Amino acid sequence: MKNLTPLLLLALLVSCNPLEEIQLKDDHGNVSEIFSKDKEGKKQGLKTTFLEGVKYCEEFYQDDVLSGTRKIFYPNGNIEVEERYVDGLLDGLVKSYYEDGKLLLTAEYSKGTMSGIVKSYYQDGQLKEEVTFVNNEENGPFKEYHSNGQLSWEGTYINGENEIGLIVQYDDKGGLLKKMQCDTFMGFSKCKTIWEVGND
Repeated sequence: MKNLTPLLLLALLVSCNPLEEIQLKDDHGNVSEIFSKDKEGKKQGLKTTFLEGVKYCEEFYQDDVLSGTRKIFYPNGNIEVEERYVDGLLDGLVKSYYEDGKLLLTAEYSKGTMSGIVKSYYQDGQLKEEVTFVNNEENGPFKEYHSNGQLSWEGTYINGENEIGLIVQYDDKGGLLKKMQCDTFMGFSKCKTIWEVGND
């Protein structure tokens, strides 16, 4: 009799928490969504979304709230965006990709807010840009790169794409092209060239 107790307990747990698989279809009869819901109607576990019969999104739910990894796919099956949710909010590293599967962009989120360094890449994998974000806006140092890896621009953003302080431009061989001094006026940047190659 003792050996049956764990099995009876498991059976009771399963019967108390049944999940029903739901399949929704579009106007053409293609499956558009597959997910499971509990007896209270709350989504639980994996939800898969399709567009015209092709998988578009995979995401996980706990008690009807996004929790876990979410992936969006290109029509060819490669991942377009990969992100993580905690209690319905973006949290952790977000990655987006080119259609061929190569990395396009990375960004850090904490409780739904983008903060940290956002990096974008050329299709060959070379770093294209690094921008510091605070509270979903550009706030801090930035660097842009030529496709050969040489620094193209560097400076600082404030409250979005508003340059502040010294901004410097370089050619694709590392040579200095321009220096600008930027200030903000009524929320917008106003930059003045203070040095330019050929105007020594």
